Amino acid sequence: MEMHIVPPQLRKEVGKSLCSGILKLRFQRYSSVPDFIPKQTHLESLNLEVNELTDIPHSLSALINLTSLVLSKNKLTSIPEAIFELAQLRHLDMRDNVIQLVPKEIERLVNLNHLDLGVNNISVLPPELGALRG
Repeated sequence: MEMHIVPPQLRKEVGKSLCSGILKLRFQRYSSVPDFIPKQTHLESLNLEVNELTDIPHSLSALINLTSLVLSKNKLTSIPEAIFELAQLRHLDMRDNVIQLVPKEIERLVNLNHLDLGVNNISVLPPELGALRG
């Protein structure tokens, strides 16, 4: 991993986490996903809980081995398209954001068995949620 693009105060912790395939960057006040994350294609678990994210870049879809993604307690207004390309995803936590709509593309997450969208502004759930195995 290119450690020079990781903030110096996080290098030791991030280095250890990345070796295990798990990356937790909670409580960092990120307003955007750090550039080094989409390059970590071996990641299996990513936790960006309690930041200030308003958007998720499409480049996050490069995390082809990701099985768990936690984006709770941010400022996301929608479920980004990049998430629907994470075919291995089994756990998605986006609770406590400001999401208003669950797109029908949610059905593309065929391995999903845990979805938490609580504490959002969602008034209607799409019928496609019923097609999920989990």
